[in-house]
Amino acid sequence: MKRVPVNTADSQYAEALAKAWSEYNNPRAVIIVVVQAEERNMYDQHFVSAILRERYPFLNS
Repeated sequence: MKRVPVNTADSQYAEALAKAWSEYNNPRAVIIVVVQAEERNMYDQHFVSAILRERYPFLNS
């Protein structure tokens, strides 16, 4: 039986964004996720945004 490999790209991407925010060292800094009007894959951006809100609550202050 073949198994689908684990894909943690979304979590790693969110972690990298949170790390960059932290390294910026400005609590007023924000992370903006831009979704184009004709974006076909907007749910990936939404999912990364949801991971950021869930795992990095300090970003929501």
